[in-house]
Amino acid sequence: MVKEAEANSADDKKKKEEAETKNNASSLITSAERIVKDFEGKIDPADQSKLDEQKDALQKAIDENKPADEIKQMSDELQQTMFAISQKAYESGAAPEGGSEGDATGEGGGESPSNDDDVIDAEYTKE
Repeated sequence: MVKEAEANSADDKKKKEEAETKNNASSLITSAERIVKDFEGKIDPADQSKLDEQKDALQKAIDENKPADEIKQMSDELQQTMFAISQKAYESGAAPEGGSEGDATGEGGGESPSNDDDVIDAEYTKE
């Protein structure tokens, strides 16, 4: 049984990478939809068209079980388009309407100040 597992490890690794690539692509499609929603009316129509075309092509590739390297390449292109759109929107001073924190690609890292009076900053120590 161990020999069989070792013999199939390369195939298992390949299948795992394919599944991860498809999952990442699906997440990217969701992020692209969120960008469109967050910057509604503030995206250049040509950029919006390009984003929609890439998003639809990527979804079609996932649905048709295209090779993982093709899906990865399409994902990279979509991500570059998303970055360009969000960069243009932020440079023009258009903040997302959805109130989401972080950048539009879903990779937020900073904290924004808040006027939420119900939040109490405290430390807990177990004695």
